[in-house]
Amino acid sequence: MAVDDGSPGDGAGLAESVAALGRFVVSEQSLSESLMRVAELSLRAVYGADGAGVTWVEKGEPTTVTAAGDFVRRIDEIQYALDEGPCLEAHATQQVVTVDDLRLERRWPRFTPAALDYGLRGVVAAPLAVRGTRLGALNIYALQEGLLDEAAAATATLFAEHAAVVLANAEAFSRAKSEAVTLGHALTSRAVIDMAKGIVMARRHCGSQEAFDHLRQLSQDQNRKLRDVAQDLVDEVAGETGHRADPAAG
Repeated sequence: MAVDDGSPGDGAGLAESVAALGRFVVSEQSLSESLMRVAELSLRAVYGADGAGVTWVEKGEPTTVTAAGDFVRRIDEIQYALDEGPCLEAHATQQVVTVDDLRLERRWPRFTPAALDYGLRGVVAAPLAVRGTRLGALNIYALQEGLLDEAAAATATLFAEHAAVVLANAEAFSRAKSEAVTLGHALTSRAVIDMAKGIVMARRHCGSQEAFDHLRQLSQDQNRKLRDVAQDLVDEVAGETGHRADPAAG
């Protein structure tokens, strides 16, 4: 049964969903949570929708976050497996794809019969893109023919334009957060190695390069990461002095 509570063309579902997008705070959600929220809101935005999902394309590989469970996910997976279908076409052409009665569709000779077997009858797939950067596609599905018409396509397109901005921001925030964590780990590793070098220099009365070469040789001999060898040495000295060294303390 279709989710939208409004009537065709009243715009209430779209207005409410776009307003909800406007209140979205990407820093409080993971990218996957943002994708799920967009899929859920699109169900409310488009009259006649029985299921909705977001095809997210990363490094050329499409994946799906759904709001309607196995039904939507399975339809999308059929498209990915066959490399044809409305959501892939919307992403590739950057044009909205509308099918009001899948029984009459001839564009995707392998996808169409498979999707019909799952009860699919109508589709609207709208591209998700921001300033020329292609993110994926918003997929709206109906189990009854004749509901996803040109008006539904216009609604889905407008919602997708707003959703793409939210998702682009969510992806940028997620990427920045991941890079910050990676940098933090790298800086911590560098600090541990520098501390271990200082210990070796003091023990062997040698210079910085010789101390580093010594640590690297230990790493190779033990078949362990340089950072782990350095950490053991730092922990050893910390144990001798009764203090645990904290490389992050600077």
